[in-house]
Amino acid sequence: MSENDPSGSSRHAMLNKQDGWFRYCRPYLEELNPRDDLDLATYVGDMVARAKGFKADTLVMMADDGGYPLFPSALAPINSHIHGQDLLGMIERECRQAELRFGLGFLGVHTNSHIAATRPEWAMRDENGQTYPFFHTHLICLNSPYTQYYTDLIGEALARYPVDYLYVEGEYFYIQGCHCASCNEKFKTIFGKDFSQAEPAELHTFLNDSVTAFQAAVKAVADAVSPETVVVGTSYHSMDCCDLAAFPKYTDMVSIENQWGIGRARPSLHQVGLDILHHRAMSRKPVSGTWWASHNVDLNYHQRSPTHAKLTFMQTLAYGATVQPHIQTVFEFEPSLIPTLTDLFSCVERLRDYLLDAELLPYIAIVDSPQAAGYCTALIEHHLPFDLIAPGELDRQRLDAYCAVIVGNARTLSGQAVKNLAAYIEAGGGLVCAGQVSAELAALIGLELDGEIDSGRDELPLYYRFETAAEPWGAWGGRLLSFGFPCARVRPSADFRVEAQIIGLDTDRMHEDHMGIKPYPGSPQGPMVLTRRVADGRVLYLAGDLADSAVPGKTADADVLEVLAKAVLWAAAEPPPITTSAPPSVELVTHVKQDRMAIFVLNQTMNQVENNDVIRYVVPLPDQEIRVRVKAPVHTVTAISGQPVRHEVDDGWLSVRVPRIDEYEVLLVDHTA
Repeated sequence: MSENDPSGSSRHAMLNKQDGWFRYCRPYLEELNPRDDLDLATYVGDMVARAKGFKADTLVMMADDGGYPLFPSALAPINSHIHGQDLLGMIERECRQAELRFGLGFLGVHTNSHIAATRPEWAMRDENGQTYPFFHTHLICLNSPYTQYYTDLIGEALARYPVDYLYVEGEYFYIQGCHCASCNEKFKTIFGKDFSQAEPAELHTFLNDSVTAFQAAVKAVADAVSPETVVVGTSYHSMDCCDLAAFPKYTDMVSIENQWGIGRARPSLHQVGLDILHHRAMSRKPVSGTWWASHNVDLNYHQRSPTHAKLTFMQTLAYGATVQPHIQTVFEFEPSLIPTLTDLFSCVERLRDYLLDAELLPYIAIVDSPQAAGYCTALIEHHLPFDLIAPGELDRQRLDAYCAVIVGNARTLSGQAVKNLAAYIEAGGGLVCAGQVSAELAALIGLELDGEIDSGRDELPLYYRFETAAEPWGAWGGRLLSFGFPCARVRPSADFRVEAQIIGLDTDRMHEDHMGIKPYPGSPQGPMVLTRRVADGRVLYLAGDLADSAVPGKTADADVLEVLAKAVLWAAAEPPPITTSAPPSVELVTHVKQDRMAIFVLNQTMNQVENNDVIRYVVPLPDQEIRVRVKAPVHTVTAISGQPVRHEVDDGWLSVRVPRIDEYEVLLVDHTA
């Protein structure tokens, strides 16, 4: 132990990120309970014992409260609630004794009352010079001298303590932009004009670059002072101010902080998982997802029931993210959820070796795009395995793992990507695309684009009808289906097969005095669903992008998810590698490695009888069967819950019978070496 180490701890071998310990770790984040009567020794002991008790392996403590550090700092006054003592040093020592890793958290540009009061010139300001309110204070600007101040504070803490895990959030930059003096000066330097004259594209670039520059400054100080500290930067991609191609370069792990659903941002459970996939695909870094379990909090700052907590936790884990429970701004853990988190963290502990370096079961690849969530939702409900890939990953090595690829409304694919798709299709791959694709992709699949078709009435959708008895479309033969416009008008090559036609609206068939306000269906306007065989592969084109109306939360035709799933199955030309007797509300996510497999079974058969964001219960499902294709002899099959499962292997298919599925089950399959 060094005499100059004020924390009383040594920089021991635990401080090492080269072994990737942080992937699927079990971090738990605390924030100061700002009471004047805190007995710090008892407070710290209880905090560490609680984290250890529910199986956390890393305790992360917010390093300040209200901008006032929880340690003696040369940069800001110490927090009054800790009575001049080094609270962080006390926590770090207790963590080491309990064999927990130690982390620090920093809250970025919000809730810093100290700086808001002492440095008003650093505030983020609107076009009228007013600050942006945030809780009881306001946001600080990333482009002001605050970045230097804040990174100095981080560097001071990292020099003082051996920190395994550095979590930074609150890297906010409102989409309206900031009109403070620092931003005006920086914008003028880059673009040669005043910030008030910014074009939308320039503003977007400026916001993204500002957030990335802040994160780069954090990473630089961490690497300089404590290079073995894992840097976790929080993405605010949903706020359109985080470039996932640039930002993750300055992190070891990317965190997503918007899963619990606050205010208007209440994502569906499907969307939680898809956000994880999106960040993994675009960042190519390990991902962490937040999970709140806070006491005495209104709104949706925490999972309101054990059922809600289990489903959101497992959705985050199933799609490949570390789950980080938060106790933040609310002072203590929700005690009723302690048994729940103990079970969930125990699950992570057991699953880690199954998830590390595993891949999602390959079948369908979806190229990331704004419409990708619609395709994902359709595949989830039909238990079809998929993965999300970045547009830049369309190379043959990646594509050849999948039976089909969905590029959707692809307008910006590179010439090389189109060439790779052509070779993939000729070799037997399937392609699904839709709408106004690029001219190069249209030429590849064999059609010409000729403008758009709409319904002629803004309030009305477009209609289409299958006019074939061929499978898999025969079930819809003659039925009128709908979707939202616009829709591409296309001229297909002669070897395309038109499976469905767009149906126009006849506005003249009803008398003007009739109570009806919607016109009759009219005559065909052009192809809607087209299929084509190319060499050994298949191409399916949708003139209207059905996925846009299949995104969670949007109203769609009742059959849209079924049509999309059938389209993908036709393009794949091979049956899926996993099937189940469970209803569409059960979600399967399968991770595979050479010697093992983990099958997440998430039961979302829940209360949906009212417009209520709180998940109160699920309907337990008895006696479910899951069949998965296996390529190696099966040694054992166990359920993470401990319930007995029966299994058998026949002709390369493993069949597993699960007696009961409550909120979730995970099946662990080990292959014989």
